Amino acid sequence: MKKCKKGMNKLKKMIKRGNDEGFTLIELMIVIAVIGILAIVLVPKVGTVKTQARTTGLDTNLRMVQGYVQSRISDWNTTSGHDASTIASEVYNALITDPTDKMQNPFENNNIAIPSTDGVGPSVPGEVYLNTTMGSSGYVSQVNITALDSKGIVYKTITIKP
Repeated sequence: MKKCKKGMNKLKKMIKRGNDEGFTLIELMIVIAVIGILAIVLVPKVGTVKTQARTTGLDTNLRMVQGYVQSRISDWNTTSGHDASTIASEVYNALITDPTDKMQNPFENNNIAIPSTDGVGPSVPGEVYLNTTMGSSGYVSQVNITALDSKGIVYKTITIKP
């Protein structure tokens, strides 16, 4: 019976200890250490995911311009009056000012510009530029679509020939 009383007393102490409210200092330190380790592991990943998302946005913009130019290049060569600046303004109006299909600069939160470069290289990160080469007969011989990455370096150039 004495052993039973001792066991009951120990059980009562354990139950009473379990009802104490709050955390011990060691428990709090372990939780803070785990949170710190997770933060150290995840913070670099967030940066790379953000960069990949912006690069994907740049690819999307290049493909939109490429699709538009490929669909229109035969029309530009069958009708007269199309030079580099009119082609650039047509692309700009179709892909920038159209409220249903606006292209965004993935590195800045403003509309993207598509100027005709005509010998001047692109300079704004995230923007897409057209450089239209006209043949001797006055028709489009080649269209280069160039985009810059976040550092202002040429990310990709797509060349379209009729």
